[in-house]
Amino acid sequence: MPRTLTVMTRNLYVGASYQPMMRATPDEFPARVTEMLQAIHANDFPGRARAIAAEIAETAPDVIGLQEATLYRVRAPGGGAERQVDYLAILDAALRERGLAYRVVHVQSAAVAEAPAAGGAQVSFTDRDAILVREGVAVAGTASARYEAALTVQLAGEPFTAWRSWVAVDLAGQGEPVRVVCTHLDAYASTTQLAQARELTHGPGAVPGAVVLLGDFNTWPDERGRPTYEHLLAAGFTDAWTAVGVGPGFTHAQTEDLRSAERRLNARLDLVLLRGPVVARAARLVGDQPGGRTPSGLWPSDHVGVVATLEVG
Repeated sequence: MPRTLTVMTRNLYVGASYQPMMRATPDEFPARVTEMLQAIHANDFPGRARAIAAEIAETAPDVIGLQEATLYRVRAPGGGAERQVDYLAILDAALRERGLAYRVVHVQSAAVAEAPAAGGAQVSFTDRDAILVREGVAVAGTASARYEAALTVQLAGEPFTAWRSWVAVDLAGQGEPVRVVCTHLDAYASTTQLAQARELTHGPGAVPGAVVLLGDFNTWPDERGRPTYEHLLAAGFTDAWTAVGVGPGFTHAQTEDLRSAERRLNARLDLVLLRGPVVARAARLVGDQPGGRTPSGLWPSDHVGVVATLEVG
């Protein structure tokens, strides 16, 4: 018997761009790190997490794929006290405030950057992908890995590898097996991105049964990102938004400070892709309307989310 499954993909947004750090000289680097921390603080993830929790309350997804589920630590100068900020813990608290029961079933760390800030503080950023599952949804197993393909750049005069990753959950229950994979592909090098997509479709996306890919693919379903997108379709995946979405379905990009008066979306980077005995019945965006902003006027993320209702079997 077919069963209904609702999924969400949501890029949480660390709260600032990494690019000023990537462009900085070694002498400029600590100041750029400090500016990034200031921007992250101004972009108030606890407030944004409450807005995202409201989206989850409204749409009740069974499975949520999260990108940029950041963990960062700031250690005071001279080896002093350390402050830790965990976006997954903050979102969990926001969900519990609303009485929503979700559990983090698997987390995969991708890139980890350690850097000095102005004044002698030390900062560590860990980029993570994660999957949350609603209580009552049975899980048979999990898997995850970093991609072997990765972009290496210069950071403060030293090589830095910007790892990306995937995380998967296999859902248990009667009927067809279902694997849900969440991923975040490279944004800066198309050859690296395509290599990661090939790892995805030949690895975690190659299992039998129904497969659902969620994530920020950093690829446009048009000429700007066609190689990656066409590879995903050639591997047998269908695009839920193309099948049942209404309108262009743009999911990116709000301004970095999240304070634009109107939404500024011009690209569809966040996708729900399906293969096997699973079809899309409905798809919608979340976080794209002014009413979903925080009380201080922040958009929940520089991306908007995609929620799709699927029929399996």
